[in-house]
Amino acid sequence: MSDYELDEGVFDLPDNYTDGTMNALVYARPDGDQRVFVSRFGSQKRSLPDLVSQRLVDMRRRLPAFTLLEQADVVVDEQRATDVSTRYQDGEVTIYQRWLCLIVGARFVTLGVTGPAAAKDELDRIFDGAASTLAIRRGESS
Repeated sequence: MSDYELDEGVFDLPDNYTDGTMNALVYARPDGDQRVFVSRFGSQKRSLPDLVSQRLVDMRRRLPAFTLLEQADVVVDEQRATDVSTRYQDGEVTIYQRWLCLIVGARFVTLGVTGPAAAKDELDRIFDGAASTLAIRRGESS
């Protein structure tokens, strides 16, 4: 058994469960919702470039008109990370998404923003603010 921790408490699960948590904060706008999201998945001891590459392959398969706009290696809170920006179609709307990928403990963590491509500049400001203030908790259970 392993402990699964929430902000509100902790409980036991069999060892074969992995954390696939996703949190999304939504800002409803007349021109389309903007979201800040955090996702966590087991890294399965794979490298950051491998995990980012797999995420991009998955997105290309799932999302219509998927385009990789930019990908850069960066450092956030003294941690190696990858900054990725993409766009894709959701019906009639072009969606912009930017995400920061990093490995924390044994987890592949993604912090990102998504919303209508017309709001790209605002989404980038939100992303830059979140990424520049990210403080990684080190030494905690993963």
